[in-house]
Parts: sequence; structure tokens; C-alpha cells
Amino acid sequence: SRRSGSVRIESRMTCPVGSPAMFVRSLALGVFGVWLSGATAVPLAAQEDGEADGAATPAALVKVGSPVDETVVGAVENEALKLQRDAEEAGTRAVLVLQITPGSSRFGPVRDLAQFLTSARLSDVRTVAWVPESVDGHNAIVALACEEIVMHPDAELGDLGRGDALERADEAFVVALAEKRHNRFLSAALVRGLADPGVAVLKATLGDGADAEVQTLTADGLKELRDT
Repeated sequence: SRRSGSVRIESRMTCPVGSPAMFVRSLALGVFGVWLSGATAVPLAAQEDGEADGAATPAALVKVGSPVDETVVGAVENEALKLQRDAEEAGTRAVLVLQITPGSSRFGPVRDLAQFLTSARLSDVRTVAWVPESVDGHNAIVALACEEIVMHPDAELGDLGRGDALERADEAFVVALAEKRHNRFLSAALVRGLADPGVAVLKATLGDGADAEVQTLTADGLKELRDT
């Protein structure tokens, strides 16, 4: 690592992100999935670790096909809102697991789905992205909109522009997703690195000893921090 004043750079991260340990918590759910490409999804019961025997959590696992279009967005919304109603009746949070698949999708429908997943309409639904294989492009944004991301050890998530920087407005939208802190493991700096291959992302330790704090920063963000 390199030390500069009270800021110590631990590592330089490259994108796409290949290590899920940065922002992933494991999820133990005994559920089965259905293919969702404009069809209906089947809600299931799940029991989370530590939950008492017989106490079932409303849950569904939905495999989101590609391309993500208006039909897929509508079907996901219908399933999620049904889980919301089930959760309100059961007095517990439901779990919606979205299996994210690779492919190409237009930004508009992906944006609409991401906005819905982070909205107050799903206040009683915990959203989890399951990424069993590498996903890049706009499809990866759906995962970033979920509260949690669970990845296969060999999977990578990122390169939102597939070698190019996202358009400025599209990048601003994805950064705003991170700034909502819907997923507490996701930072605006990390998203900027995923959205623009020219942006370096650094993991830095600020301060020393018990007061030390680890942050993920862009190179520009680190420079601003040093200048303050």
C-alpha cells in the first residue's frame, strides 16, 4: 500500500468487478425459479437462516430474460407488487430474487425497472440479484438496483458501456442509484468505474488506528479529499 498523509491507498481496482466479496452477502433460500419473459411468475415460500421452523417468508425467484423490455418490466413489477401485498398480510419482509442473465437491452426499459426496484412501492420486499455468470452492459444495471448482489465465484459484473463510457445522462442515473444507498455495499465511485473504463477506482484508508475508515474513491475523488 502507499501512504500519503492520513490517506493510505490500499489497492487499485479494475472493472468489471470480478470479486463479489466487495459488496455481497450470502443468501440461503430454498426456492425454485421460473423463466420470466412476459409470462407469469410463481411466488414461493422461503425460510431464511435463523428463522424459526414453520415461519415462512413470501419469496420468488425470477429469471429475467434478455432483452429487458417493457413486457419483462411489467411482469417483474406484477410479481414484486404481489410479494409486497403478501408481505403486508404476513407482517414480514418478502424476498424477490432476480436472476440476471447476459445479453443486450435498451437503456430505457432497464432504467424503468431499476427505478421501480428502488422505489417506496417495494418497502416490504428485499430485492436480491443472483448473477450465476458474467453480465455486462445495461443488463448489469438491474443488479445494481437490488439491495443485495450474490455472484457465482467465476462471474463478473460491470463494464456497463461495453468498452465505452456510458452517456453522461445514463451514468448520472446509475450513480444516483448508488447514492440512494439502497445497496449499502455499492458506492458512487465504484459505479463510476463500472460506467467508464477510463475512471480509476481506489480503495483507500482514511486516518489511522481506531479512527481509520476505508472508502472506495475515484482518483479525482481522492485528489479532492487531499485538497480539502
